[in-house]
Amino acid sequence: TCLLLSNKISKITTIPYGYVAPFMLMIIFFAALQATRSLEDLVLLISIGALGTLFKYFDWPRPALLIGFVLAETIETYYYQAVQFYSWDMLERPGVLMLIFLMLASILLSIFFKKRNIKKDKEKGIVKEDTNPNHVYTFITGELLFVWLLMAFALYALFNSIPHQFLGGIFPIVISSILLIFGVLLSFQLVSKKKQKDVLATELTYNGELTTEWKETWSNFLILPIFLFGVWILGFLPALIIMFLGVIRTKMNAPWWKIMLTTVIGVGFLFFVSQIMSLHLPEGLIADFIFKA
Repeated sequence: TCLLLSNKISKITTIPYGYVAPFMLMIIFFAALQATRSLEDLVLLISIGALGTLFKYFDWPRPALLIGFVLAETIETYYYQAVQFYSWDMLERPGVLMLIFLMLASILLSIFFKKRNIKKDKEKGIVKEDTNPNHVYTFITGELLFVWLLMAFALYALFNSIPHQFLGGIFPIVISSILLIFGVLLSFQLVSKKKQKDVLATELTYNGELTTEWKETWSNFLILPIFLFGVWILGFLPALIIMFLGVIRTKMNAPWWKIMLTTVIGVGFLFFVSQIMSLHLPEGLIADFIFKA
C-alpha cells in the first residue's frame, strides 16, 4: 500500500510552505497538550524549539539533542541502578567497557578519516573552497555567547546537585561536568585567531548589523511565542484561527476566500478530533473571566 501511494504522498512536498506550516504547527501544539492540557507543556515545547533553532543556526547536531531529551529519564534511572548496585566498579564490567571502547573508537575513527580525506585532497591538488572569505576575527561571537549560556546552565545544575545525596546528585553532576569540559574546549577554539574561522559556523553580525539570516530565523520563530500568548489570553481555538489567518496571509499573500477555507478545514478538523477524544483545550483568561462572572 505504501509503495502504491508513495507517488501521491510525495506530491505533498509540492504544497507551498505557507499552507503546510499552520497544519504542522497545529498538530505539534495539539500533541503537546494531550498529556496535561496545560500551558506549561507549550512553554516547554517552545523552549526546546528555541534551543533547536539555535542548534540549527550554529550548525550543531540536533539529533543528539533530540535523543538526549527523549532518553534522559531512562538513562538516569539505569545509571542510578548501576551506581547503586556496583558503585564505581561498574566501569570494570565488560558491557560498560565495551560501550566506552565503541564511543572512543567512533571518535578516533571520525578524526582519522577526516584527516585522511584532507591529506588525499591535498595530494590530488583539490583546494577546499573558503566558505567564509569575509570573516573578520572578533573575540566575542554569537556562538561563543551560546556556549557560555549552556555552561552557565551546567554550572547552575552542578551547584544545585552538590548538596544532594550521592545517588540523587551523581547523574546531573556527571552530565554538567562533561558539558563544562567540552564548553571550555570549544570556547578556546572560538576565541583563537587561528581556529575561529574554521570552527565558527555562522556569524550574528556583518558590518555592525545583524545578518539577514539571523533576522529571518527569529522573525519566523516569533510565531510560536505569539501563539502561546494568544492561547493564554484568548484560548487555544481562537489563537489557532488567528495563527492560520496570519501565517497564510503573510507568507502566501493568498486571497481571503482561500485563507478562510483553509482555516475552516484545519480548525474544524482539530475541533472534531478533540470532541471524539474528549479533550478539553485551554480556554484562556477571557473565557475564564466571562464564565466565572
